[in-house]
Amino acid sequence: FPTGAVVTISYTYNLYLSSSGLNANTTYYFQVAAINNNDVPTSYTTSKGTSTFVEFAPVFNNFTGMAANAIQFNWTDTSNPAGTLYRVLTSTVDNPATFPQGAVVTSSDTYNLYLSSSGLKANTTYYFQMAAINNNDVPTSYTSSKGTSTLVEFAPVFNNFTGMAANAIQFNWTDTNNPSGTLYRVLTSTVDNPSTFPSGAVVTSSYTYNLYLNSTGLNANTTYYFQVAAINNNDVPTNYTGSQSTSTFAVMPADVNFTGITDNTIQFNWSANGNSEGTLYRVLASTVANPSTFPAGAVVTTSDTYNTFLSSAGLNPDTNYYFQVAAINNNGLITSYTTDATALTLPPGGLGAPIIGSITNVYITSITANWSMVSGATGYTLAASVNPDNPPSPIYASSTTLGDLNAAVFNPALVPNTTYYLFVQANGPNKISSWSAYPGTSTLVEFAPIFNNFTGMAANAIQFNWTDTNNPSGTLYRVLTSTVDNPSTFPTGAVVTSSYTYNLYLSSTNLKANTTYYFQVAAINNNDVPTNYTGSQSTSTVAIMPTDVQFTGMAANAVQFNWTDTNNPSGTRYRVLTSTVDNPSTFPTGAVVTSSYTYNLYLSSTNLKANTTYYFQVAAINNNDVPTSYTSSKGTSTFVEFAPVFNNFTGMAANAVQFNWTDTNNPSGTRYRVLTSTVGVHTLTIYT
Repeated sequence: FPTGAVVTISYTYNLYLSSSGLNANTTYYFQVAAINNNDVPTSYTTSKGTSTFVEFAPVFNNFTGMAANAIQFNWTDTSNPAGTLYRVLTSTVDNPATFPQGAVVTSSDTYNLYLSSSGLKANTTYYFQMAAINNNDVPTSYTSSKGTSTLVEFAPVFNNFTGMAANAIQFNWTDTNNPSGTLYRVLTSTVDNPSTFPSGAVVTSSYTYNLYLNSTGLNANTTYYFQVAAINNNDVPTNYTGSQSTSTFAVMPADVNFTGITDNTIQFNWSANGNSEGTLYRVLASTVANPSTFPAGAVVTTSDTYNTFLSSAGLNPDTNYYFQVAAINNNGLITSYTTDATALTLPPGGLGAPIIGSITNVYITSITANWSMVSGATGYTLAASVNPDNPPSPIYASSTTLGDLNAAVFNPALVPNTTYYLFVQANGPNKISSWSAYPGTSTLVEFAPIFNNFTGMAANAIQFNWTDTNNPSGTLYRVLTSTVDNPSTFPTGAVVTSSYTYNLYLSSTNLKANTTYYFQVAAINNNDVPTNYTGSQSTSTVAIMPTDVQFTGMAANAVQFNWTDTNNPSGTRYRVLTSTVDNPSTFPTGAVVTSSYTYNLYLSSTNLKANTTYYFQVAAINNNDVPTSYTSSKGTSTFVEFAPVFNNFTGMAANAVQFNWTDTNNPSGTRYRVLTSTVGVHTLTIYT
């Protein structure tokens, strides 16, 4: 009885004492003695001590202090007293408390509510579990395994750009001692500092384990900005590199031609050929061929412009001039020059060719064109040909105007859906200019198609048919298909499939079963301009026949008939035929066949007759009310309603017994099974 100690005395006739109401994680000491009838004890046993368990298992809180070689693992004490010891298990393998085979598991004890682990490997996932430990070194349950990754140690360093092309750039960096297998994220944009995600900018994020990113499908002569960071296993990046930029190459211009030729001027034109707006072009002009070779003794004029044309004035009359053009990218790199093109200035007093304008009012049998005024012209001729050669030959139709700067060619009428090349010429007193050529333009298709019907219906296919209404063979048609009505309006959120065909039908496959599809078709001219679309026409694919029929929910007056949907969509309707005669889908003569509809994958039939066989067949019904084939007829019987009741024994003899019962309202014809034995296990089964 140590001074100041609380000693509790307990009496029991048992060979044990259960103590309750003790303090958690506290060491208690016990001694026991036997007591005689006079309350005289024996000697007490040697003192033995043990500790109660810790009451509360810790609860994971979070990870902090993340670094390339360190992690701080934190938890809450859930009301354990101060001074509670905690054990933390750490491993690079999940669930360290199971001590996975071959894994290194580190065990650390602490009185804190955190464990700061250092000396860890960079970009490595570590898993942690902790438990509270009582005074006997007995742990609570361990927390569930929690994992996180250390950071990547080294940010990448920009190296250079390679693989430059008009549509491609390769961005390269060095790893600065990160191990192989480190993941990198590259941000790309046409706006500087993509890692700031500038408002309104499109920033593309790409991941790679390489030390480069090869970007393709880029726009020509466009400056792209790149930044890269290394990514740890938790998708946490290092600092991004500074923004680095370069430009794709420009593309050599194309489609060179001349307009506005007079006795002292020439306008040299070209197309951007995919170069971005703002591309700089360099034009070389000379009276000697191939000015880009700078022929010895030749005068070559160099002009830079952001336009796609160059107007040269002050030229000599009746002189050949040679022109070449190249595009210059944002880095000052120049493309190859175009092949030299030559134009002849007019003789003194010659009539210049008009500069072409726009083509408007394209119809089935006529096309209207515009052009610029030519000084000294008294009229203009607009001609149409099916050949692109200049001068036009043969001329299919032409129109002459006196002073107007536009005209239509319509006499004779142009052929529908035919590509024509228009040419305009200036007319003056006793002189004419050369022809200026327009790009080819097609007249419209004359007749819009007319819906015919649907054929070839299947669970995954529909054939949509139309008539050509006198369009010639070889007319192209565009069909729009969607599960939303009026696909030609491209409804918001709807998927609209566009298909082209020279046939008068479109066979669509790989469709969803029992799904309504909407179709519209238009005829397309050579410039991809459609006629009016037909009205939206719809039909449904066929449903798929159900399978795997079975019965459940059996009772004296009920049966549940079940099936599987075999990929029919939810909302498919099913028709179930039920009869007491086999094969109800044949509607046997004189048989009563009940037809039931349901959107479920089962039919619960009630109010049936007891001990009666019912036959079931089911078909899926599509959205057009077309059924699949019916499943094979399956039959089952309801249960007998009433169990028999023992009546008595009669007909007793040395070798005979008659066992009698009452039917308790079962109908005549009910069959009974009698089990007979001299012991509890039957040896004879009799049906009657």
